[in-house]
Amino acid sequence: MADTNVNKPASAPAPAPAPKRRRRWPKILGIVFGVLILLLVVAYFVGTSSAFFKGVILPKVSASLNAKVTVSDASISPFKQVILKDFKVETTGPDPLVTAPEVRLRYSLMDIIGGNIHVDEMALVSPTVTLVENPDGSSNLDPITKAQSQKPAEKKEPAKPEKPGKPMQLDLRKIAMTDATVRKIKIYDAGHRDSTEISHINVSLDDIKNGQTGKLTLGADVKVDQHPPAAEGRGSLQAKVDGKFNIALSATAKPSVIQGTTHLAVTDAKGALAEVAALGANFDCDVSPTEVKQVALRFLKGQTPLGEVRVSGPLNQETMEGKLKVEVLNIDKQVLNLAGAKSGIDFGPTTINSTNEIQLTKSGKMVSAVGQFNLNKLTLTRANQTTPPLDLSANYDVTVDVAGSNAVLKTFQVIGTQKGNPVMKGDLTSPMTINWGNAASAVGDSTLNFNVNRLELADWKPFIGDVAPAGTVNVKLQLISQQAGKLLNFDFSSEIRT
Repeated sequence: MADTNVNKPASAPAPAPAPKRRRRWPKILGIVFGVLILLLVVAYFVGTSSAFFKGVILPKVSASLNAKVTVSDASISPFKQVILKDFKVETTGPDPLVTAPEVRLRYSLMDIIGGNIHVDEMALVSPTVTLVENPDGSSNLDPITKAQSQKPAEKKEPAKPEKPGKPMQLDLRKIAMTDATVRKIKIYDAGHRDSTEISHINVSLDDIKNGQTGKLTLGADVKVDQHPPAAEGRGSLQAKVDGKFNIALSATAKPSVIQGTTHLAVTDAKGALAEVAALGANFDCDVSPTEVKQVALRFLKGQTPLGEVRVSGPLNQETMEGKLKVEVLNIDKQVLNLAGAKSGIDFGPTTINSTNEIQLTKSGKMVSAVGQFNLNKLTLTRANQTTPPLDLSANYDVTVDVAGSNAVLKTFQVIGTQKGNPVMKGDLTSPMTINWGNAASAVGDSTLNFNVNRLELADWKPFIGDVAPAGTVNVKLQLISQQAGKLLNFDFSSEIRT
């Protein structure tokens, strides 16, 4: 019998399972995120570093202002503070326009983003501002003003109606300017210049917050040194200023109560400014949410009143509607000479009085003013020559509609008398409309006439020089309003008789 047990080759072993392919995308994604985080951290420290601020940000600011803006060091933490050391702005001339050893700003960016203007501190330490006017009329401020004027005007989209929203929330804990100096220099030539300096300026604004009362304090020293080419204009003055105010904000962050006073005292005055020696001025303010109880500027010499300007009347702070009485009472030469001393002018027995009523309606967009102005015995003395007394009176009634872009001068009259003769007269034939908007209204033409008759030029020689040393002058001026004030025409003529 055949052997059935045949030797068979052994079967091949089963292949091993292929290893599982690892998913790499989580690792790659993790690396990408890690790199991004690292880049953000690096960008944060680089972007907020002093070197980046000085090397990248300030050059762009300088180019925009057309000035050189520098700091010696900058510490910037975008979420909470900015500290600049030795801040300086330079334009033309040897003196920097602005310097400040330190500028500090501490705030909460997250609060600000959330609509709460939260500032813990804003400080300017010993800043100095120096403005210089050269003999040709240029100044060290010109490069900045010219750069701004040369920028293309931005196209403004039509204003959209504002939707009522949450009122702004203020939390200003400390805003201060300490030991500041503002200096203005006018150069006539190598040997003559005027200098006005306000130094040791200290201003502090504390705890300004919605629904609370904060405080404003201020103080400064004033020094004026006039040395123009004309000897009669030379003089000097020193004064001190100090003031304190309580300021309360409403729940909508609008000023509701302002109470306080500021006092200016002239401590020394010589030369052309000697007239204002011992002059004092008091500014008093008492304003409530519904009334201007008192806003007054009073001038005194010692204990003697020299006149005042005051405002009072109902005024709603929320709607900006009300009626105010504005008065100028008995301002005389000892106050006016502050303005004239620089030119060597003495105002003699001159006095100024004026009474006015100002009404605000339509949320302050409609303003009506009715009043009268009296300038009595205007007498000017210069270079030992005095003008004859001139009496001038004016009455007016005008309404300005800001929303309607027009103004209506309802009445206007001015009369000037000198040596018993009417030398000046102006009047309006009918109400005059001046329209700067697109709307037109059916109003007639109107003419404003102004005439000067037989004004003796010799009386004014110290002020007009040798332009017309003798004779009389006659002037006629007409302003004609047509097409509802859209078209204004001027007609001017004059003659001098010697």
